[in-house]
Amino acid sequence: MSDRDRESIILLRLSIPIIQHAAAMTLRTYPAELTLTVLVCLVAALEGTIFAVFKE
Repeated sequence: MSDRDRESIILLRLSIPIIQHAAAMTLRTYPAELTLTVLVCLVAALEGTIFAVFKE
């Protein structure tokens, strides 16, 4: 396994709890579940884009 693969795995393992924590905090303060789902999907898409740029 290359160093780049290890870095990718570390970033992935760090990013998932961050998204879950942000979703939990938002759910407590923002009751509209459909909008929350859209918000979480947008954040995940943004994170995936950043991850892909970093990986390239």
